Amino acid sequence: MKFLQVQRKRKISLEEIEKELKPSNYLDLYQFVMKKKELEILQVIKSSPLNGKRPSLHTSYWIMPEKKDYSNLIKELHYHLHQKIQIGYYLANLNQYEKDREAVLKLSHFLTGNHLEIPASLNERAFQVWQQEKFFQLGSGQRILKNVGLLLTDLNIYQTAEPIAYYSRHKNQQQNVIIIENKDTFFTLRKYLIENSTLFGMDIGTLIYGGGKKVSKAFSEFELSVEPYLVDSSNRNLSSIKTCHEFRAITVENSL
Repeated sequence: MKFLQVQRKRKISLEEIEKELKPSNYLDLYQFVMKKKELEILQVIKSSPLNGKRPSLHTSYWIMPEKKDYSNLIKELHYHLHQKIQIGYYLANLNQYEKDREAVLKLSHFLTGNHLEIPASLNERAFQVWQQEKFFQLGSGQRILKNVGLLLTDLNIYQTAEPIAYYSRHKNQQQNVIIIENKDTFFTLRKYLIENSTLFGMDIGTLIYGGGKKVSKAFSEFELSVEPYLVDSSNRNLSSIKTCHEFRAITVENSL
């Protein structure tokens, strides 16, 4: 009966049921109500009085939300996903699997195709799997991987850092490097070194801009962000105390 098909709990009186059902006799009404109670479509409001007839019925009921049939989704989770995908979370949250299903199936299809031999960046892999290069950055990708028990490394993904801004007068090894925290100072010294070969009486090979929050991550992956000559362990900063492998950011004071 369509009048009992609801998306959320709703109250209905016995009188309303009878009006919608239009039974030929009271026994038909009674059997209808009892059957719907058995199927958990109707739930008695126990505080409501009985109707005074025999067999008696309560005068008010809750119409219970229609239960979805997830049997096909359960079968799909068990038999149609790649073996690397853990299904425990989605078996316990079938309504969420219904929402994430398209993305999970695309991930499963990608894994089945064995496309993991060549490493890829975060955005490249997201596009390969879901045709959305920002899928991880928007949050959905990380959440779905967590739900199916996978890590970024399972997809052979490598992280990319923000590029580091630097100016090199030459590409010699064993050069002096200055890391500048202030952007204005960086450009001022860059302009100076374009026209002069030395600073503080020393030959300066490279200026690196080391300010800003994004640059902190870039320095953690320094070797991926710069050319090989800047990674040479014999390179030294202006103070000649730390090697460039450590890259301790220094503020150049009184440089002008």
